[in-house]
Amino acid sequence: MNKTHIKTLLVLSFVFLASCTPIAKIIYGIKNFETYVPNDERVEYYKPYFESTDNKVNIYAFKNREGLKATSDSVGIPRVFLHNILNDSVYVLNCHEDMLYDVEEINKNNFKDILLADKKEFVNLKNIIDTSAVLTYTENEIRKNNKWKVYLVNGTFMGKTLRKKALPVTKTLEGVEELIVVDVSIDGEKPENK
Repeated sequence: MNKTHIKTLLVLSFVFLASCTPIAKIIYGIKNFETYVPNDERVEYYKPYFESTDNKVNIYAFKNREGLKATSDSVGIPRVFLHNILNDSVYVLNCHEDMLYDVEEINKNNFKDILLADKKEFVNLKNIIDTSAVLTYTENEIRKNNKWKVYLVNGTFMGKTLRKKALPVTKTLEGVEELIVVDVSIDGEKPENK
């Protein structure tokens, strides 16, 4: 190889490594974003969150692109909110940290290292669900006398690694009343171009 090829290879390597997107795709197995996702694919992707539990599950997708845009503009993706319905506090878990540790600490009522959510972000999410989302799947009845509503904002394109990191929220967290999944996609098949 001559010096020009080596320099070009170094520059391209630096550009590749300096960009977050390729690195995130490699580390987390993120796929290309699909705007339209059929419901059977969506349910299959989220099934590990609820297949071994009797918690109430609601999965939402969006009616149109405006809902997608509103979500990406005002709510972090991926994001896990834990809403304590007994005292109305809201916590947020980071998908890039050790969620199992966080959930175990929450089960011990140790919130010292658990982040309180930005209330505005959480209210925005609830408003977006009310105005721009459509319920695409529901299972089980709400289990009363529990204290957590778990809001999972994610997308099927996020891959299996991030999904696996967030599984302790529904498999280990005690007192879950309901899992509310907000899938960042539009419900249905991609329309044919005319």
